[in-house]
Amino acid sequence: MTIIQPHKNKYKSDKVMLASVAVIISMAILSVFFYNANVDLGYLRKTIKKDITGTEAENAELQDDLYQKLDFKNVNELAVKLGLIKENSPKYLLAFQPSE
Repeated sequence: MTIIQPHKNKYKSDKVMLASVAVIISMAILSVFFYNANVDLGYLRKTIKKDITGTEAENAELQDDLYQKLDFKNVNELAVKLGLIKENSPKYLLAFQPSE
């Protein structure tokens, strides 16, 4: 004798289909979020690259200015600005001689 139960496996397939649809929908939503995050990081990278380039140029200008000020050719001008006097016959360490 054969017993026919036509609706016995229907609920298992419905659960599998529902789970697979839920996974596909969640993957689609997550892919949109990851794409937006990737685009935002691209814009941020470009902005940081522009800032770094500007900072490098400013650093080069500052180094050039420093090297010009510290150049040996400009020592006399710097001494005049600081109010220094050139001593032709310096006497070193006279103040530090031990007294007898």
